[in-house]
Amino acid sequence: MGHQGFSAYLNITVTPAKAGVQLLLGVVAEEAGSRIKSGMTTKGTCSHCNKVALILFTMRGLLTFLAAVLAATPVLAQALAEPAQDAIAAVRSFTDAFDRADEAGMTSVIIESAQVVLVRPREDGDTVRSLPLAQLAANIASSPADLKEPIAIKNVMVDGPVAMVWADFSLFVDGTRSHCGVDIFTLVQQDGAWKIATITYSHITEPCEEAPAL
Repeated sequence: MGHQGFSAYLNITVTPAKAGVQLLLGVVAEEAGSRIKSGMTTKGTCSHCNKVALILFTMRGLLTFLAAVLAATPVLAQALAEPAQDAIAAVRSFTDAFDRADEAGMTSVIIESAQVVLVRPREDGDTVRSLPLAQLAANIASSPADLKEPIAIKNVMVDGPVAMVWADFSLFVDGTRSHCGVDIFTLVQQDGAWKIATITYSHITEPCEEAPAL
């Protein structure tokens, strides 16, 4: 079997997400082919075929194991992603209800003692204020202005029954951007569902050009 034959034999087809593993396997295959080619004598016999055969036997077992791991990767990734997707869904439920001025919708995805914390930079020192999240929901629902808060989720972290969702946001009042900043949602699992425990957000008036738009 020639150099190209071994390369074809050792190659494993993987998805683009596994390109790094594919590259590694390709390098191993090329190296194996080079060793065999360099070990050929002028009469066409291999001077160290036993060693090469042992190496290839070991590599075959390793590649079989890697193939099994790669085949299971999508299933494992999906299992790990489900809690994060559920946490994101709770955040989206809240922000969608916010945009509808739906008090019941907002409070349905928060815990009873949930808090919202505002951090606003000022020249004389940052201002920090807090308010029960249920009260904020009532204020939004009763506001005469049309309030919209598009978000762009940047990071999600989940550890068992707790999660964090980090998102950029803009607040629009009657169609005009008022300010932008970052929303940090912390969530907990309550009765098998993700609920928002806190929302901490920054209040920035500029620059907001790259913040989420309507």
